[in-house]
Amino acid sequence: MWFRMRDQTCLRADTHRQRGFTLTELVIALAIIGIMATAFTVTRAMITTSQVGNAVQGVETIAHGANQYLMTSGKANYAGLSMTQLVNLQLVPSGITAQNANPWGGSYQVVPIDADTNFEVTLTNVPSSAGQRMITTLGSNTTTGYDATTKLFSAKYNKG
Repeated sequence: MWFRMRDQTCLRADTHRQRGFTLTELVIALAIIGIMATAFTVTRAMITTSQVGNAVQGVETIAHGANQYLMTSGKANYAGLSMTQLVNLQLVPSGITAQNANPWGGSYQVVPIDADTNFEVTLTNVPSSAGQRMITTLGSNTTTGYDATTKLFSAKYNKG
């Protein structure tokens, strides 16, 4: 009889199914989620750094082109300066004037300011974190600003 009760007890234990997850399974799942979140964060930071670098390079290319414009045009100021003019004179690459030319899908613009004695390069659709990083990167070379409401980054250059 003892065997019989033991068999019945074992039979009942075999038919009872496990519910939920074990602690080990939960810890493994959380570890995997943590690793994936870390990888995503690092990748996102690298992408943002690359985008800021590309945007800064675009601004510097336009600024160099604008200074070349002043030297080659024989003018005393930046009157008539525009992205179209810089491309037509082959002072900047033509792709930089495309509507979605900057890394965030916005555009680059250049305009004369301060009675045409200086010029300003602007980028549209720039995220806040990128705008702040661009200010840090370009800050020593020029007067920079960022408007979070309009997502507009600007860099003002003095003549010369």
